[in-house]
Amino acid sequence: MTKKIAIIGTGQQGASIAKALSEAGGYEISAYDANPDISKRFEAEIAGFDNITNHDQIETVAADADIIILATPIDKFGDVLDQLNGHTKDGVIITDVGSGKQVSVKAMKEHAMPGAKVIGAHGINGKDGVGPETSTADMYRNQSVVIVPNDGAPDAQIEVENMWSDMGGNITYMSPFTHDVFYGTISHFEHPLAFALTAAGQDTLMPGQASEDYKEAGNTVLDTTRISSASAPMWVAIFKDNNAAIQKAAQGFEEKLTKLKQALQTDSPDMLKGYLQQAHNFRSQIPDRPRESILAEAADIAEQKGHDRDIAQTPKTLSETFDKAALTSLAKRTTAPVLVSAALTLNAMETEKELKGVSIIESANPSFKDGSAAMLTDPGYLADLLFYNKEDLLEQLQSFEAEYNTIMDAIRTNDAAAITEYIDKVGAIRSDMPAHKSPDDMRDEYVVNLSEDDIPAAEQG
Repeated sequence: MTKKIAIIGTGQQGASIAKALSEAGGYEISAYDANPDISKRFEAEIAGFDNITNHDQIETVAADADIIILATPIDKFGDVLDQLNGHTKDGVIITDVGSGKQVSVKAMKEHAMPGAKVIGAHGINGKDGVGPETSTADMYRNQSVVIVPNDGAPDAQIEVENMWSDMGGNITYMSPFTHDVFYGTISHFEHPLAFALTAAGQDTLMPGQASEDYKEAGNTVLDTTRISSASAPMWVAIFKDNNAAIQKAAQGFEEKLTKLKQALQTDSPDMLKGYLQQAHNFRSQIPDRPRESILAEAADIAEQKGHDRDIAQTPKTLSETFDKAALTSLAKRTTAPVLVSAALTLNAMETEKELKGVSIIESANPSFKDGSAAMLTDPGYLADLLFYNKEDLLEQLQSFEAEYNTIMDAIRTNDAAAITEYIDKVGAIRSDMPAHKSPDDMRDEYVVNLSEDDIPAAEQG
């Protein structure tokens, strides 16, 4: 029996769901977006996809729907459902893709039409950029999908689970609180980290453009900043909706970063290596695509600065050989983002232990994989690289921390204008940076953690 699906919101997520269900077969998909420009772009995107219709009136899109999927910002859920009230059939299932489950489930329940059944959901994936043209039919294939259990509507829950399974998703279950703390740590909070790292690479003489070091950046900077190209309206809403969890994650991250800095400042290489070893052991358990080690990037910098690549094999030789400009480049492009990556990973480990019953190894989103990928390099090498080049590292870290404090202050106070301005700024800088190296561009001797999941980072969210 064909299922009728209504999708409200046709940005990246809504458009990807439409394409995925069309390819799965057995679904009739109707879609609507309140933004005429996005609706027009979505119309162009679905050309060639069967069983998808685009509507210009919200009252008509869900008239016969079995399932309504809310793919708008969460703060629009109430308005959308109020507009649909009286225009849906009895027993309709309402679900969503909201990344803040406490707020989204509450909004759906409070505004649901009589007789409707609410099932919260969140597909854990995304892609660079925003808008329907960034959507793909395989967006959720082999990706985690969180379902919020609803014991009062078991049949509806099964319908939503089956729909996500048809899109290739792997179902997992979390309460709204657990979901928000978990993804607040490994996804939502990771965005201000990426924003701050990107902003720290701005050309001081040409605002809105990347510095020369960032224009030559390797995959460490590119991975840790990949998610900087973001939708400001979406992230203003997420930062507001999951503010408590984000602030908790920030506190944990700051504590871990302080410990790492103290190990450097007190000349405690063994302590530093111990922290990095913990992060490495944890991160190495997460299935991932091939990654190029930090050694490769250090060798690239050496070569670009006129030195033999082999000097990167021993980190101490870099500090003895590089001039100030080269050491600054090493700090900006490698050691500073590595230290941020270490603090992020250590904090995620602690959060997983506190929550119990959830697994980052099983449910890590692609952005966390990218943000923590530096920890795949041998921790002994990383410890030496950070320790012997700590002066320039700590100097560059100050730039990151200044930017981090700026964006976190805006998030803590829910300053939508400041957040929007910051996201627009870092998006411009990130667009001025190079593309990731493809697997074909990686030197075999420098590749770590090979697996069958060979998906280019730029195609993941």
